[in-house]
Amino acid sequence: MKKIIVPIDFTEYSEHALQTAVSLAKKNNLQITLITMIKNPSSFSEETISFSKDNFLSIQQAEAKMEVFVKQELLKDIKVDYLIKHYRIFSELGDFANTVNGDLIIMGTHGTSNVEDYFLGADTEKAVRTTDIPVIVVKEAEIDLDTKNTLFVSNYRPNAIAAYQKAMQIFKGLNITPTLLFVNKFGDKYLSAIEVKERIKIFLLAADGNLDNLENFKSIDSKSVGRGTHTFAEDNNIGFIAMSTQGKTSVGKFLKKSEKFDISDKNNYPIMSVKMA
Repeated sequence: MKKIIVPIDFTEYSEHALQTAVSLAKKNNLQITLITMIKNPSSFSEETISFSKDNFLSIQQAEAKMEVFVKQELLKDIKVDYLIKHYRIFSELGDFANTVNGDLIIMGTHGTSNVEDYFLGADTEKAVRTTDIPVIVVKEAEIDLDTKNTLFVSNYRPNAIAAYQKAMQIFKGLNITPTLLFVNKFGDKYLSAIEVKERIKIFLLAADGNLDNLENFKSIDSKSVGRGTHTFAEDNNIGFIAMSTQGKTSVGKFLKKSEKFDISDKNNYPIMSVKMA
């Protein structure tokens, strides 16, 4: 765990992400790489030439803004650098993060995905569901991210092993010992207590090669993963939630407004998403 990537669009939401990154960097001696992504036309034609000129001006503006941005007091004594990149599709954020050997991406969000801009805008969900690098999503400034009581939520099936291993690498780098939570959903797929225990044992032996983390495992019965996670988090004073996710469905349920799944919007938990295989 050496480097945190923070997408910056010069809004209060990316400021929230930056403050969270700084809190982790100071505690763990990590480097921060700031990245501003500017939309790039897929081809240059008569229809796009005017956009190209505007986009070029935006690059110059972004460079000027970033030069001032990195000199702010918040980043004093932090190892920090920055990049300004074109992109065609937002999934390229993960490629950029890999290029600079990023271990973790921290992004701000306001819970929607409709805002468009030359800069990053609100493409949080696109990044979460496409990048293989773990992504922490914050809605408020986590000046002192509460990682003492951290939750990792998963289905603990074989397709979640890689996500679990990535998450545990991040936890180790941040000196976190998470509670491993399984939400046992009512219905046809409901598992008995014996089946739940057998599933987590098989999973840990495959992922870790041992059962050392079995003592940190908990399960809760619920109608849905979102509701079960919400209930457990409230009852156990959880400050930080990590989850293995599969495509946009599970991510969207945690990032978009919904009475049933509204964890990030109602409680403002910082959520780390780790994509499953």
